Amino acid sequence: MAAKLFVQYYIKRIRRYFTDGSSARALTAAAMLVVFFLVGLGVFLFAFRGFEFSQKEQFIAEAAPLYIYELFILIIGFLIFASSIIAGIFTFFRRQDSGRWIAVTPSYNSLAWTGFTKVIIGASWPFILIALPILLAARSVFSIALGGFTLSFFALVSFSVFCASLGILVVFLSAYGSVKLGSGTNTFRLLVLFSLLFMLIGGYATWDGLVNTNVGELFQIEDIELAVATIDRIVDNFKYYPSHLPALTMHSAQTGNTGVAFNYFTANALMLAGAIFAYYILKRGFLRLWQVFSEGGFEARKRINAGGDKNILYSITTSIAGLGSIKTSSRALFKKELLENLRTAKNIMWAGFLTF
Repeated sequence: MAAKLFVQYYIKRIRRYFTDGSSARALTAAAMLVVFFLVGLGVFLFAFRGFEFSQKEQFIAEAAPLYIYELFILIIGFLIFASSIIAGIFTFFRRQDSGRWIAVTPSYNSLAWTGFTKVIIGASWPFILIALPILLAARSVFSIALGGFTLSFFALVSFSVFCASLGILVVFLSAYGSVKLGSGTNTFRLLVLFSLLFMLIGGYATWDGLVNTNVGELFQIEDIELAVATIDRIVDNFKYYPSHLPALTMHSAQTGNTGVAFNYFTANALMLAGAIFAYYILKRGFLRLWQVFSEGGFEARKRINAGGDKNILYSITTSIAGLGSIKTSSRALFKKELLENLRTAKNIMWAGFLTF
């Protein structure tokens, strides 16, 4: 019953967005779809040309596609992981409508699972923009059978959900640590700090896998007696990353080993099941965490001066928007939009992540 209520609520919100507003909203949504399509098309063409080129060189014909899978899926995993951390912080502990839902819902577990689903869906944009075009490009070049293509598709889906679940677990672990160590207004700041720390660790691990590798050694270029580069060194280099299982699933499907691809997919699904079970355990304390983080940041104190209530976000946005003088109407409009989009901690975190 509660899940049905949530679904109806979000469907009505989407309808209201387009019906209550002007045609500008429809144009904005259409423009975003066009941008998504063009980015996905660019990724598809890039991967398609890369796969085609790899098959022209017999030496790297087997190893190069696996290396491409490993790199792109690793990037996708980090993007989903980081996106789910940012979305998870504000979906679970800073949603303005959470109080109303907890009041009318028989069980607060519905809110926890709905937030979990919402974060996963919201963080799935790298799957749509990057993973799906690469999979379609691989099938176009290698003529992957329908069974192998289906396994590869669901392997990428389960990996995307796993990465989003991992980000949510980081948020909950950071929330537990923040409540334990912090007090008052410092609690939410510690939550953001701990979450960003985990995000930086994930970013460093991803960067290490992408950059700090010798491609020549991976493809065994120094071995002049080798007729075809094997995949052994690539497998050893990426074997500790969670992106390794879906990459091997795609590579096995590409080479026609559907049975082996199914085994890798099963391992990937078990990894996802473990993450969901961990969330099931951690969410038991969700109500207590929500209560702590919903207390707000107000502190009764004596006002020292007129600017005493200005917080960090106010200082950041006004400082950025105040750079330079307003000489034209377009500059004034730009600064107005800048203030609108950077007035919350969530938007500032998204802007910093996209800039990074």
